[in-house]
Amino acid sequence: MKTVTEPALVRRINRKIQGSGDAVRACAYGSSRFLKLGRYYAVDVSTNCIIQHDVDLEQFGRQVGALKENEALAE
Repeated sequence: MKTVTEPALVRRINRKIQGSGDAVRACAYGSSRFLKLGRYYAVDVSTNCIIQHDVDLEQFGRQVGALKENEALAE
C-alpha cells in the first residue's frame, strides 16, 4: 500500500475542493486555538469563516477523491 504524507494530502484535498471556495488549513500545535480547532480545520476562503473543525484528513481525503483506495495516510 502506498503512503501519503499529511502535507501532501492537504495539498491534494485543497486542489480537489478549490472550486467550492473551501480550503483545509493546519493549526499550529502551540496555538491558543489548537484545542478548539484541532490539527486540521476547513474554512470558507471568501469569508475566512471556519466551517468544520477537527477534520479527519484520511476520511475527508477519501470523501473528496484525493486519496485512492490503495493509498493510506502515513503515520
